[in-house]
Amino acid sequence: MIERLAKGLLNRIGLDIRRVSRLSLPQLIEARFEDVRFPFWIANEHAAAWGMTKPVRRDSEMVFLERVAKPGAIVLEVGAHHGMHTLQLARWVGPSGQVHAFEMNRANTLTLAANAGINRLTNVWVRRYAVGEATGILEEEGEHEGQGAGSCPAITLDEYLAAQELPRVDLLKIDVEGYEGRVLAGASRVLAMRPHVDLELHLDELPRYGNSLAEILSRFEWSEYEATVMIRPDWFTEKPYAPGDDLPRTGVVNLFLRACRADSAG
Repeated sequence: MIERLAKGLLNRIGLDIRRVSRLSLPQLIEARFEDVRFPFWIANEHAAAWGMTKPVRRDSEMVFLERVAKPGAIVLEVGAHHGMHTLQLARWVGPSGQVHAFEMNRANTLTLAANAGINRLTNVWVRRYAVGEATGILEEEGEHEGQGAGSCPAITLDEYLAAQELPRVDLLKIDVEGYEGRVLAGASRVLAMRPHVDLELHLDELPRYGNSLAEILSRFEWSEYEATVMIRPDWFTEKPYAPGDDLPRTGVVNLFLRACRADSAG
C-alpha cells in the first residue's frame, strides 16, 4: 500500500518510476536512442529507476532539444547528471559545436566524465561547478545541494562565459531541482544573447531557495521567443504558452523557449 502511494506521488510530480532488476552499480550498459546504440554508465539507483536499461524515449523535451541543437551550436547544460542529454546534444551539435555540461555532485560528475570519455566526445566540457547567482562554495545535498557529501565551487554563468571567452550561447538547458531562479540570477549576459532555453521548473522546490515562478518568468524577453510547455506526467504533449497562462502550482514543468532569430547555429 505504502509503495503504491509513493509510486503514485512520484509519477504525479514527473518521475517515471519503473520496477527494475537489482543492478550491481556502477554498471556499464548499452543504451539506445532511436537507431543509435552507445555505452553508458549507470552509477546509482536514481538513474537505474529512470529505466535507462530500456530505449531512451523521444519525449517532447528530446524533440525540442533536437530542433534547436543545430550543428555548430554552443550549449550550456546546467545539471547534467550522468549525461544522457549531454550525449545526445553532443551528437546533434557535431564536432564544430560545444556542450559545456555542469554538475555539482562529485559522483555524478565522475560518471558524466566517464560517459563522455567512453563515447569519445571531444566536443564536451565537463565542469564540476554549482551554478548560481554568485561565486563561492556550496555544500552538496546528495544529488542536489548539501547532505554532507562535500563542498563544490560555485560560479555564475556570466563569469563562466567571460572566462571561456565564448562568443555566444545558442542553447541554455537548466535542470537543477528548484535552484532555477538562482542560476538565472547569475546569467543576465547569457540571457541577453537570446539563447534557446529548456528550463525545467520544479514548482514545489522554488520557495526552498527563495525563488518564485513570477520572478523567474520576468527574466525573459518574451517578445523574442516562441514558448511552449511540457507538463508532467504527460511527457509527449507540447502546448503553446504565453505569460499569464495558467501553470500547475506543484509538480514539474518544462518551459521551452525558441528564440525568434536567424543564425547559423540555431
